[in-house]
Amino acid sequence: MVGIKKLNMDLTRAGLKRCLDLNELEEMRNDAYLNSKIAKERLKNGMINWWMGPFLIHEVHPNGVVEVFNPKGNQTFKVNGHRLKPFIEPYNADKEEINLLEPQKL
Repeated sequence: MVGIKKLNMDLTRAGLKRCLDLNELEEMRNDAYLNSKIAKERLKNGMINWWMGPFLIHEVHPNGVVEVFNPKGNQTFKVNGHRLKPFIEPYNADKEEINLLEPQKL
């Protein structure tokens, strides 16, 4: 308030300007919120699972390119080796059977 009086500014005009600035800031925040909400809806609808695997590795090139084979479509295509993830088949306890022997008594 001391700065306003030193600069010969009207206190009511400064208050109105501050109020207008706060309203403009709130309006910008609301616009950003609506834009993010619209973007999230677009992403939610556009996120389709493109994973079609598992694939078999057909050939590995020295520059990091890997040729993979799709057994369902009988086609091969090249991908960046860094994008591949190893597929570990899930463990199924119903199919595994281990026979243990009784320990011998000494």
